[in-house]
Amino acid sequence: MRLKTITLRNIRSYEKATIDFPDGVTLLSGDIGSGKTSILLGVEFALFGIIRGSFSGDSLLRHGSDTGSVTLTFLVDGSTVTVHRELKRRSKGVRQREGWYEVDGDREAATAREIKALVIDLLGYPESLVTKSKSMLYRYTVYTPQEEMKTILRESADDRLEKIRKVLRLDKYRRVKDNVSEYARDLGRRIKTEEHGLDDEESIREAIQEKEDDREDLVNRKEEAENQKQAVKESVEDVEEELSKLEDDREELNKLERRQEAVQTKIETVEQNLEDARAAVNEKEDALNESLEEPEETELPSLEDISEEVQAVDDKIEAFREKRREFSGKVDVLASKIDDAQDVTERIKELDECPTCGQDVDKEHEKQVRDEQDEKIEKWEAARKKVLEKIEDISTRLDSLQETKAEYQEKKQTVKDARNKRKVYKEKKKRHDDIQSRVDTLREDLQGYEDDMSDLKDRLADVQDDIASYDDLGDRVEALRERQESLQEKRETLSSTIARLEEKEKRAKDRLEELQEDLEAVRDAKERVTRLRKTKTWLTEHFTNVLDLIERHVLLTVHQRFDESFRGFFNDLVEDDTVLVDVDTDFTPRVTQDGFDMDVEDLSGGEKTSVALAYRLAMNDVLNAYMDDIKTDDVLVLDEPTDGFSGEQLDRLRDILRSLQASQILIVSHEEKLEGVTENIISVEKTNNRSQIV
Repeated sequence: MRLKTITLRNIRSYEKATIDFPDGVTLLSGDIGSGKTSILLGVEFALFGIIRGSFSGDSLLRHGSDTGSVTLTFLVDGSTVTVHRELKRRSKGVRQREGWYEVDGDREAATAREIKALVIDLLGYPESLVTKSKSMLYRYTVYTPQEEMKTILRESADDRLEKIRKVLRLDKYRRVKDNVSEYARDLGRRIKTEEHGLDDEESIREAIQEKEDDREDLVNRKEEAENQKQAVKESVEDVEEELSKLEDDREELNKLERRQEAVQTKIETVEQNLEDARAAVNEKEDALNESLEEPEETELPSLEDISEEVQAVDDKIEAFREKRREFSGKVDVLASKIDDAQDVTERIKELDECPTCGQDVDKEHEKQVRDEQDEKIEKWEAARKKVLEKIEDISTRLDSLQETKAEYQEKKQTVKDARNKRKVYKEKKKRHDDIQSRVDTLREDLQGYEDDMSDLKDRLADVQDDIASYDDLGDRVEALRERQESLQEKRETLSSTIARLEEKEKRAKDRLEELQEDLEAVRDAKERVTRLRKTKTWLTEHFTNVLDLIERHVLLTVHQRFDESFRGFFNDLVEDDTVLVDVDTDFTPRVTQDGFDMDVEDLSGGEKTSVALAYRLAMNDVLNAYMDDIKTDDVLVLDEPTDGFSGEQLDRLRDILRSLQASQILIVSHEEKLEGVTENIISVEKTNNRSQIV
């Protein structure tokens, strides 16, 4: 990761400021309290949000402001990333609002949690080391505030070692050991549970032997019953064979009986046919005696012609009716006009003003109006009379046409009646000829029926003689049926017995299988117990020891590199062969001078600062070396690292900084003498409680 720019709006002492971060070694310069640390806190807030215990929203948002924001742009893995976080003051304190992030120009709105998750993923940080209350990995690899660095050096050995273990993720071995111990205890509980049923093996074997004996007895009993059933079956088959023969006889008897019945039916049929034939002959002969009178042949007019004449009369009638309706309408119109005129005549007597012309009504005018209306009434009455006369004439002509139409209708019916008489005669003549033919046929049939009757009576006598030979067939069949039923009952009883024995055998077999499964389960349990004991022994006596060995080896390797880096950086800063430093197994710095142990607090200011800086650089080196998946090894922030340094030590610091692998190093200090050590300078000053870049 490399920082590019940060914009602060209403953050601590900044109202609005934008800071560009160049590559190389940069000095963030300014007096104490000028706002240098605020920039670094802004970077950390932009990356991880509010960190409990480090800085809160209330400590970040400028006093008197309701809103604030931080926008940070950085490079990581070839991508340009910008994150923007918002702060808002509320009744319950300052809270984060929704912000946004941008990766290579693609912007997305996001919550504070979503921005943090993105940053953690981009930087390759384990999520367990970036919680709500700390960004431990960032504080140990990139930026460790001066006071926090002092705390690390002064705290107890156990606390310091525990923090280093967590940062290097060496505590995973302890978690694995704890999990292994819990798993071993669980295995112990499982072993006790499995061992609980192992003593039942002998009782299961005895039960298996007992069930096998019961099953063998059931098999023998079922075999005996099946032999008996087979003997009964053979007897049933013998009876069925004899019954089959008798059934053949019965079938023959049935055939004879059916023949007898058929012959009897034929006799009855022939008798009925004889009777029907005689009756039919008599009936037909009576029908032949009926009179058959042929109607007189006369010339008849065509029905079509009569129909055309009737249609012509109908057309005239309809025309006269239409004319009458027309004249009736005229009569109604004339009557209406007469009524209107009479009404005017009556009203003129009662009005002072003429309703027609609007003039005043005097006697003379009244007479004039009445004369005019009388003249109109007279004219319209004459016209109505003429129309009524025409209507009367039309009605007379209609009556005449109706009479003419009735005559044509009567003529038409006469022609129809004459034609019907001829048709009826022809039908009777044909029926008479058919009856004569049928009578001749019936007489022939009558003779045939009489011949058949004689033959059928002879056949009936023969069949009755054959039937008499099967008189004892029913008794023989009945006796065999009774024997068959008895055998069938015995057979069913044996089948039921066999079914019960089979069911018992099945239950015995199922129980035997259950017992075998129980026995197999006991054997499997023994094998599982053996395996579980071996697993538990391996975990408790071997695996945990291996974990301890691995952890000690890793920690020793880390300690060796840390110790070498710490001594190397210190020797580069302090060229004094009498003063030697190293770190013990708890990563506590140790100092000896002329062979005597010394407390760090007893060192000079420059030596003390050198110990702290060497320790800080060694920590950065080790973490970046053993956590090669993190993406922050290109940036390093040193907070007030040169307190008490001589000019010679500053020159040595310059050489150390050039030897580091970091592409971007930011030194925070109020000492102007560091300007000669760095490549770039960012100056901060504070006026009237407002910080700005100068």
